[in-house]
Amino acid sequence: MGQAFQMCCFLQGYMLKKGHKRKNWTERWFVLKPNIISYYVSEDLKDKKGDIILDGNCCVEVKGSKQKTIHDCL
Repeated sequence: MGQAFQMCCFLQGYMLKKGHKRKNWTERWFVLKPNIISYYVSEDLKDKKGDIILDGNCCVEVKGSKQKTIHDCL
């Protein structure tokens, strides 16, 4: 990954995401940027699966050095 990409990215890594229609859990590569979380099939960033827009009602909390949690603060 290029240096420009790494500078605009706060956190990145694998997490589980629950499917919208099939309700199964799938491992995805997530990339957290200032106002958006994008998720991909893998860390090569070739197959983008979607975005989650972060507004003023959301926050990101990092717990420990290995476990990172993204949650809604409402």
